Amino acid sequence: MRHTTITQQQQRQPAGGGRPDVQKQKMVMLIKELESCWYLIELAVRKTKLIEVAGGDPPICELRGEKERERERERERERERERAVENGE
Repeated sequence: MRHTTITQQQQRQPAGGGRPDVQKQKMVMLIKELESCWYLIELAVRKTKLIEVAGGDPPICELRGEKERERERERERERERERAVENGE
């Protein structure tokens, strides 16, 4: 039986510690999990595009329109504040 020093044993361990096969399994699982997340995101994007192409689901379209109108109102309020500052009010 061959004995090695501690430093030689440490050199054999990967940087993150643990066994390489366990680390590889963890990485494979993480990659699969990320792929499934991206798949769900892609499905949601496709569904949204299909809804828009088909004329849209009225409640979704109304909500989007309301959010856009609210953003425009906020931009207008910001412009009014800037004008008030410029006019010294």
